[in-house]
Amino acid sequence: MWTRLVLACIMLALTVAGCKEEKKEEKPPETTPPPVSVDQMVSEALQSLQLLEIIPPGTPLQFLVSPEGHAQLLKYLGDWKTKSEAEPNGKAAIEKVMQDLDTRMRTAREAQNAAVVLLTTDLLDVLGSDKGIIDRYREWAKLHNNRPVVRVLGFYMEKDDSVTPPKEITYAQLEVRIPETGETKREQIREGSEFDGLRFEEVIGKRRGVGLRYLATGDTFQVMR
Repeated sequence: MWTRLVLACIMLALTVAGCKEEKKEEKPPETTPPPVSVDQMVSEALQSLQLLEIIPPGTPLQFLVSPEGHAQLLKYLGDWKTKSEAEPNGKAAIEKVMQDLDTRMRTAREAQNAAVVLLTTDLLDVLGSDKGIIDRYREWAKLHNNRPVVRVLGFYMEKDDSVTPPKEITYAQLEVRIPETGETKREQIREGSEFDGLRFEEVIGKRRGVGLRYLATGDTFQVMR
């Protein structure tokens, strides 16, 4: 009787131990999350740079983005770079974003969009790009980005009695915004005159607009009413 009781206790202990062992085996193994993909990191960076897609040509960067906003954008991309460098795919993601910005920079240069060129060169600097072409593009962009922004308000005629026979001179009434200072002024300019780094080259059509030359680069452009 005593022997049977001992054997029963032993069998019960073995059964309980077996159950505990089975429960341990049922616990799912711990898994390591997969690394963040290159496309995920690139998408995160480019979402913060959507401003580049809506900047129109001919508008100075400082008229669109405040110095604080500019600095914040550069800081965001710098923080993104630091975070990405800690990921296995980070280096590839950074390279891909640099390629994207390089393409945007070149496309904007062809389109004469100085504001986008200026911003992309700054962003490429943050990512550590060492391409020498960036400095050349930046110098071009600084010149063109500082071109005064002109709006034609109207025209009027004035007789010039200093010549024989007297002739009528066309004057353009212009609103001029200076990017470097943010100043807005009004000018009354006759054909052939220089003002604010520009030259009034011609009246277009029947006083439909003006043809101007930017003296810093020699480029000509038109402003219509």
